[in-house]
Amino acid sequence: MSELFDTPWRRMTAAIFDRPRDGKVFGMMDIDVTEAMAWLRQKNAEGHRVTLTHLVTTAVAHTLAEDCPQLNCRIRLGRVSARDDVACRLAIDRDGKDVGSVLIRDLEKKSILEVAAELNERIAEQRRSENDPSMQNRNALARLPWPMRKWVYDGVRWLVNEAGVQVGGFRPGMFGSFMLTNVGPLGLTVGYPALMPASDVPFVIAMGKAARKPLVIDEEIVIRDTIPICATIDHRVVDGAGVARLAKGAIARVEDPSRMERAPSA
Repeated sequence: MSELFDTPWRRMTAAIFDRPRDGKVFGMMDIDVTEAMAWLRQKNAEGHRVTLTHLVTTAVAHTLAEDCPQLNCRIRLGRVSARDDVACRLAIDRDGKDVGSVLIRDLEKKSILEVAAELNERIAEQRRSENDPSMQNRNALARLPWPMRKWVYDGVRWLVNEAGVQVGGFRPGMFGSFMLTNVGPLGLTVGYPALMPASDVPFVIAMGKAARKPLVIDEEIVIRDTIPICATIDHRVVDGAGVARLAKGAIARVEDPSRMERAPSA
């Protein structure tokens, strides 16, 4: 019975997280995706495979590149520095067996259709593969006895995130500029993701289940397609003004996907 409770994931998180005491900011917003859904249907009819996950991933990445590049950063040895590119670590379901992830880089150089094509290919490869590097790292840490695994985790985290040294399968920047997970397929409307210390990202985003809701537009109640977006933000890096810029830019792009048919660098 103990293996149902003392899982590798729980053994790892016991090493990673302390009691809640650090500065975190939580936020949630509903985005009207009625026009975006029409755009997605058109592109899928043309032969592309584009989803709301691709849409939100690209919208956040392009917002970082164009509207608030100061949020595309990391903290190292107490100093905040810029990242070399805009990248996203996307959590994926491995056919109900476990949760894996894929990293997509250079998002500031890619259109939404390029992002969708690359993510579709990477996710398919991940699900076919028996060897997920992130799972291997997790299981290696979970095999260590307590409290050694916490000491090892703290040491590896410091070397990777603070000193910028690669240690085994752990390397600087491996979690990207931000992390994103879609909890909608699990039937969840809202979910606030954990801001994992090992990730060294300033915010994590969770997409909820899309639904049709009544909205007030031009003083009339209309039914629209909406999607809830939740975020957990590192308050050491992002303040209220930064959150506002990020939210405003991402909402505008999600509501009008045609803006992302070209890469920001183009």
